Amino acid sequence: MSKLKLGGYTLCTPTYVYIILSIITFILLIASDINGVQIMWFIVKVLIWVFLLNVMCANGLIPLAWFFVLLPFIVIFILLISVNSMKKMPQMPQMPQMPQAPQAPQAPQAPQIPQIPQMHHQ
Repeated sequence: MSKLKLGGYTLCTPTYVYIILSIITFILLIASDINGVQIMWFIVKVLIWVFLLNVMCANGLIPLAWFFVLLPFIVIFILLISVNSMKKMPQMPQMPQMPQAPQAPQAPQAPQIPQIPQMHHQ
């Protein structure tokens, strides 16, 4: 198992790679103008993952640690492929519209009686 030292702590390679990727992400997050709470949450999350990855490595689970380090990239890769394949799918033909049901006949209206002009008598 390859080990690297960082600030007096011994880190396995997957943990070290995760820290490097987290530093890059941290720089991008600061550049995107996030608030202090989000920065603190990010730092706490990174520290938890560093601890968990190191525990995995210490217990001989280095392949599992690599899987968790690379998991975000695997998910993004799968999503990009699925989105790209959906763009290439042929468009479904438009379904023909169903003919309108015939309207019920309206009741006949009473015939209009023409108005007869009235003649005024003098």
